[in-house]
Amino acid sequence: MTTFKGQTCFAWVAPTETTFNPSVHNRYDENVFAWERHLREGRIPVLVAEIKASSHGLLNATRKQFCWLSVYAADGTTLVPVFFGRIVGVPKALNDNRIQVRFLAQRPGWETARQQVAETLKVAPYWDVAFVAPSRRFTADAVLEARSARWCWDPVSGAVTASDLLGGTALDLTGKCFRDSLKITSGAAPAALVILTATVTWKQVATGADAEWVNTQVRDAFQAQDGSNTVASFAPNLARQWPKLSGFGGSSGYSVLASSCEVIGVTPSAGVQAGPPVDAATVDAATAGEVVLAPELADGGITVNPPIYTYATTLSLAWRFLQQRREVLTMVMESDIQPVAFDQNYTGSSVTTVVLATGAVSLTVAAGKGWSAGQYVMIVDAGNPWNFLYGTVSSYAGTTLGVNVTTAVGVNPSGVWVISLSVAAAAVAAVTSGTSSTPAQPYYGPKILTTQSGQGWLQGQIVTATSLSKPGLFMQGPILSYVGNILSFQAVRVYNTTPMALTVDWTFTVTEAQGFGGGAVSIHLHAQDVVKDGLIPASYDSYFATAAGTASMGYLSQVARARLAASCRAVRVEVETDLFTGLSVDLTKVVTIADPRLPGGTVSGKVVAAVLVRRPGRSLCRVSLACPVGNGNTLTPAGGTPEYVSAAYVAGGYQVSSGAEVATSADVNWTLPVVNVYTPLALARASLNPVQGITITNGPNAQQTAMQAIQYPVTLDPTRILDQIPTRIALNLVSLIPDSDATTYVTVPVAKPWAAPMGVDLGA
Repeated sequence: MTTFKGQTCFAWVAPTETTFNPSVHNRYDENVFAWERHLREGRIPVLVAEIKASSHGLLNATRKQFCWLSVYAADGTTLVPVFFGRIVGVPKALNDNRIQVRFLAQRPGWETARQQVAETLKVAPYWDVAFVAPSRRFTADAVLEARSARWCWDPVSGAVTASDLLGGTALDLTGKCFRDSLKITSGAAPAALVILTATVTWKQVATGADAEWVNTQVRDAFQAQDGSNTVASFAPNLARQWPKLSGFGGSSGYSVLASSCEVIGVTPSAGVQAGPPVDAATVDAATAGEVVLAPELADGGITVNPPIYTYATTLSLAWRFLQQRREVLTMVMESDIQPVAFDQNYTGSSVTTVVLATGAVSLTVAAGKGWSAGQYVMIVDAGNPWNFLYGTVSSYAGTTLGVNVTTAVGVNPSGVWVISLSVAAAAVAAVTSGTSSTPAQPYYGPKILTTQSGQGWLQGQIVTATSLSKPGLFMQGPILSYVGNILSFQAVRVYNTTPMALTVDWTFTVTEAQGFGGGAVSIHLHAQDVVKDGLIPASYDSYFATAAGTASMGYLSQVARARLAASCRAVRVEVETDLFTGLSVDLTKVVTIADPRLPGGTVSGKVVAAVLVRRPGRSLCRVSLACPVGNGNTLTPAGGTPEYVSAAYVAGGYQVSSGAEVATSADVNWTLPVVNVYTPLALARASLNPVQGITITNGPNAQQTAMQAIQYPVTLDPTRILDQIPTRIALNLVSLIPDSDATTYVTVPVAKPWAAPMGVDLGA
């Protein structure tokens, strides 16, 4: 049979015929009038074919549901596979003789194959169980949250890969495209900045136990009071007063771990002879301290000998401290992108140390921003938005931004600043503040509040809603709508020092201008149970100060990078090429096109869509590229300053270097922060010595004195007297009440912007 280029073969096959065989599948089981194969980023390939209508249902269970579609290449003899998949959906009738059917490139076991690939991607710094919910740890999509990648299915082999949004196999289509098909457009505005907040919470459980030290302290207390190195008492009931074994009575507290009190000796006291009362001046040394009996018994010559009991004791305490702990990490990552015309970048960040005061300040920022002298800017502390500077730009050259600060609010800034365009102070006071009495929970999500009308708020403005009665409660986010006296905004940053508080009095102010284009993107992540996952012991005072915490910082940096990478592909290029060239185009390719009509004469971008079209009189491939608008700079992490000796004196890894930048990947770096580890005061004291003091009441000497005072002139029964004055031991223990707020804030400096690649030179 004679074949020609572009001729299409169609073979119905069993689901097991997954390997293309040109000598077997060169059949014409259906008369295919036209077909299109669609490849789109993140989606399973689709084939749409027009075939002759049949009197038998194509979805009948007795029919084969899979097909191979292939086409003869430009040489007219080589049969090239184009698609393998199964029929889906209900055929669409085009007319009496043709129907349109849809196939999906889902071969048997495709989900398992994807999951197998996903398991190989669970490596640091792109995977961290701390920030992946247990229910999602075995879902394929979860592994891409820190990767700038999408799932890609090969329409022929069925291979599943995670294809990077910016990288891939190079393919040059220069001179292979239809001239009139070339189009270049602007896509969504690129994000200039990512503000990432990660919160880790865990229940801190610290325990301690003492084997014999408490018991030794008790003996020392007896010795200090009575001069004896044993536990002794006139009363035989000390064992009844001795602490008993017990368990923990609540969340935090003490228990008696080991306890015993046994009599090991009974020693008679010095005899006391009854006699008449004597004057104190006549008592000699021989009778000093003896019990003086009632005078009416003096003639009887009675002697009383109350015994002293000596005890062998053990006493051991165990303690447990429970505290709800929280660490909040902030990371601000900027994108090194071109100042594109449709998105002049008025947002930036700086790690310059700045004193919160009015006057001139100089900040080191990224080059290529759109700031100009006279513009109003807000400079907000990334770790605490209550710290901010407001003023006008005095100069902007290279990477130096000068600002004349007219308003400074706050104390103890974190040192990482978010800079954004603002409005004049008069405008802020006139139309960008107001109040509301609507009840609202201070949590993430949309908020609808009743306010005043005529305030002038605009959609997209960033507002801070602050509680008038509880300034520790406030929310930040963009305005969604403002109609009449109803204000709706999306809370994306929430500071809540009183959990579950319902606050009804809010005041609003504009704290950050939306500016133009993508602006700043906020990401809020909450870790899972880091103790349950075995990342830190329950007793630890910090998560981010540990090796697991450092690994999480690397993961979080990749989450921020992935968001910037997806956003930086702000230029779209569409082009058409012939069908046979299009056979080599897929979603793993980075296509380069040189054309004098393009900015800089050349563009390069990742394929986000490729549609093969074969119909009578028209055979082509439509290709869509997403081109990044970065500056194409390289990133070199700073080595830092060696703390011990010169860098050349020892091999790497033997010393700490202050200010060293961590390169999580080739284009992301950050500085390892100094985490201020916070130890609750109760835990610190309990760890050192839970027993703060011991008080012995009614020791032997005190009992001797009491017997003498009570017995004369009433009774001769010492046991009756001792029952009224038993020996007691009181332990003064450290209070284990948890702190009301055990939150630590960590700021991760990102010294250099993310080095976005250049796919198109808009300034050429």
